[in-house]
Amino acid sequence: MTGPAQAIADLQECIRMTREAGAQPSRNDVAALLLARRRRWRTIQCAREAESLGDCDSIYLAELWWAIGERDRAIEVALKRHRRAAADGEPYVHRYWLEYCRKFLSDAKAELPSVPVYDPSKTRAYSWENIVRAFIDKKRVEANSKPRK
Repeated sequence: MTGPAQAIADLQECIRMTREAGAQPSRNDVAALLLARRRRWRTIQCAREAESLGDCDSIYLAELWWAIGERDRAIEVALKRHRRAAADGEPYVHRYWLEYCRKFLSDAKAELPSVPVYDPSKTRAYSWENIVRAFIDKKRVEANSKPRK
């Protein structure tokens, strides 16, 4: 098996194993499965299932809405995913997904949003950062105060 048939089988197995482990499958995995089914069987109706994914920002859901013919919904979902992929801004982005979203939006003839540049002043320090910095400073002082052989 190759192509969409293999993707369907693999995604179904992933979802089955997730449920067997007592967890809920991710909406991203479900969206990927629906998209693979739609690509395999073009006549499959999956709007209701896509609707059930709610406020999911999976690029696969965007592609599914596009395949169904819901251009506006596809672009809306792709823009949400783009915001998440842009993360903290350049260069700290989720590169693969950002480029994937930008290609999708470009192909859809949608306006490409700008990607912010990382601003360190907007980043909160982790609770443990000051402890680690103090430890490093202490070790530097100790290393510099020891006589060299």
